[in-house]
Amino acid sequence: MSSSATAQLIVTISQYIMIDVGFFVLFMGMIGNTISIVVLHKLRLFRGNPSVFYFTIESIGNLAQLLINYPTRIMMDGFTIDYTNISVVWCKIRAFLAPVLTLISIYTVCCASFDQYLSTHHQTYLRQKCTLSLAKYLTFTTIFFIILHGIPFIILFDLPSLMVCTTYNTIFSRYYSSVYYPVVQGALPMIIASSFSLLAFLNVRRVIRQRIRIVRRRLDRQLTAMVLARATCLVALILPYTLYRIYILNITVNQDQQVLLAINNNLFQSVTITLFYVNYAANFYIFMGTSSRYRHQVKHVIVKKFWLPFKHWLCVQLKCANEHRVAPEGTPSYESSIELE
Repeated sequence: MSSSATAQLIVTISQYIMIDVGFFVLFMGMIGNTISIVVLHKLRLFRGNPSVFYFTIESIGNLAQLLINYPTRIMMDGFTIDYTNISVVWCKIRAFLAPVLTLISIYTVCCASFDQYLSTHHQTYLRQKCTLSLAKYLTFTTIFFIILHGIPFIILFDLPSLMVCTTYNTIFSRYYSSVYYPVVQGALPMIIASSFSLLAFLNVRRVIRQRIRIVRRRLDRQLTAMVLARATCLVALILPYTLYRIYILNITVNQDQQVLLAINNNLFQSVTITLFYVNYAANFYIFMGTSSRYRHQVKHVIVKKFWLPFKHWLCVQLKCANEHRVAPEGTPSYESSIELE
């Protein structure tokens, strides 16, 4: 097989990865984030908890990322259809939305790790600072600065006569390639999330020796395990793309090396970008895999809050005679509110 045929085969495989795996990740991510938002909102045990507030904001940000940025990425790398090279308006809009939506979810995980570190600290005054008001303040302040950070992308990205949407400002181009990708989107959130989640894990091991209600103690353990697992997966999923960006910046490939060009520009990019977007689709499944109590809570919400009311409504519509029977004494009906730990 000639080098050109091999290179074309690699490009085709890369496109299949972006399309087939990409749509699967998109579909599963939409389902998972939606269920996560519903579960976190419906359970009374989670209401008012700062970490749960962060998880909810993250899931909303993940949905926005998957519905706005990921489909356009699949179109560009999978179907080779790039609307940013057709419309200057869409060029600037996507240049703004891409970093903003990307960073909101990532840094929300960082805030959740920091919050869980405070809530499990052995010092009482630090635990008292862990409030829903602080969580809202940190979240909206972070989003505000991320939006400010995205404004230069609107201004400096352009679509000139070359018909390629990119930044033509030398200074901003250096920042974009050498600071934004490896640091702002890569190393910085990975360090923050992993450090504080690990410290929270160490803190929660001391909880047994503290005079804390058993319900609060179990909730702290559950949320710490969820935060630690989420931070670990965040590092594992965005690290490959960060290393790929650093690798691309520091390697020079001749244009006649078609196979190596196809591997670098297509295969590596498709695999690392897909892993990167898995980060926005996997939070619900991470929680399900690491917390048996969360699995029980999800089952409770789905069955008690949705399935049984739907079954009742269906029976009413069908004039089911069993709906008029009185439930046996001591047997809780679907309408009873069960407070799960």
